[in-house]
This record gives sequence, C-alpha cells and structure tokens, in this order.
Amino acid sequence: MVRCLSTMIEEENQHYRCFVALNRASPDDHALVDRVRTRLDIPGDIAILACDATDKESVKNVLLALLYAVLEEVEAQSVRV
Repeated sequence: MVRCLSTMIEEENQHYRCFVALNRASPDDHALVDRVRTRLDIPGDIAILACDATDKESVKNVLLALLYAVLEEVEAQSVRV
C-alpha cells in the first residue's frame, strides 16, 4: 500500500502539483509530519498539510491551498503556451 501511494504520487507529480492533507494532526507536530513523509516515501517537494476534518477553518485552509496550487499550475501552463 505504501509503495502504491508513493508510485501514484510520482506518476501524478509528473503532470500535476499535489499535496497531502494529514487529518487529525496539529500544525506544530513536525515529528508526525516527518514520520508520515518517511513511511509513505513522500518527496520533499510535496507539501504535507496538517488539518482537522471536523474543524471548518482547517478544512478551508486545505481547500484554499489546493485552489492556489491549481491556479499556479493553470498560470504556469498559460505562460508556456
């Protein structure tokens, strides 16, 4: 399962920017983020965002991060064309 996720991220990362939302994590829990990154073999250029799916502001922050990443990708593609 871990290898599958890593492979999927590598394949997707060739075309799209992505990040991982880590549910029930504190933004200050850097050790947990590091453990997840290591165990799932997530490359350093992929952001891991701590969030709490039961907290509206936390979910909003993750969705905004996703939206900004998509907008940056769209802008980058339009510059290349």
